[in-house]
Amino acid sequence: TKFKTANIITERREYQMSHIVGSLFLLSLLPIAYSSIRYDAFVAQNTNDAPAALPINNQERFTEEWINSRYHDFLIQCFSIMVNNRRRMESDELKDTIGEGLYQHGIRVCNAVVGIANGVGDGLLRPPDAQNPIKEFMVTVASNNESFDDPKIVLVMASLFSHQTTASLPRFWSISGGQSTGSNQ
Repeated sequence: TKFKTANIITERREYQMSHIVGSLFLLSLLPIAYSSIRYDAFVAQNTNDAPAALPINNQERFTEEWINSRYHDFLIQCFSIMVNNRRRMESDELKDTIGEGLYQHGIRVCNAVVGIANGVGDGLLRPPDAQNPIKEFMVTVASNNESFDDPKIVLVMASLFSHQTTASLPRFWSISGGQSTGSNQ
């Protein structure tokens, strides 16, 4: 009976442990579920379906579809930086990666976007005039660094944008994007 009692206790502990592990696993999924719900709203409030009239030299690679896809990926990367604390490139790493001149140009692009977003975009990137400088800069980065794959181009833009605009675009960088979350706080 001692063996049978020990077996029952062991089985009960294993059963309890499986529930604890299962519960912890489900808890770990909550940020992902929350992020996926908020992600859709974040992308929607920062995009506009109007076609961009960008002066593009290499139209074989940089099609309108490519440009819009990279902008969408840029928003996903920004959201991941904001919500999931996804790694972003540090300023020195950005300078080393794209060069000082392009880095300074990127800062000017970010400042221009802030002016547009805060002026006519309510702190968001919905106006095409706010989106176009970002799209153009990603094309410039890709043109000057042909070995960069698309995710690296997006990471460069999102990292630079994060460093330059976190304080000046608080609505863009907030989880709710300035929309009501349903709580009365």
